Amino acid sequence: MIVKNTNNYTRHSRNDMLLESRINQWYPTCHGELYLYFAIRIYMTLHVLNEISNYWDTSKNTHTHDFTDLIPRNRFQELHMRVRLAGMAAKGAYAKVSKAPLISFLFLVKF
Repeated sequence: MIVKNTNNYTRHSRNDMLLESRINQWYPTCHGELYLYFAIRIYMTLHVLNEISNYWDTSKNTHTHDFTDLIPRNRFQELHMRVRLAGMAAKGAYAKVSKAPLISFLFLVKF
């Protein structure tokens, strides 16, 4: 359900002239990629950095993170913008949140 909702969510570019933007490079996601996305988000709560892009920083003075070889930064950030737990029918302040998929996800993670 989360894969379907994420793939059905559409974002629109502010500038259609930017053909190389993340929005224009989108292709449908799958279960495995979303598991990886959520695993990285959990890791980011345990190892906090100032910005998401800092996890992919390759300068010599920074710690390297193993997941950066598994998913490019731009793909992760586009997933971050598109992941939807609830479908487009949800309204209001909690439009992104649906209890059923979240409960299913927490059950799979086994907190």
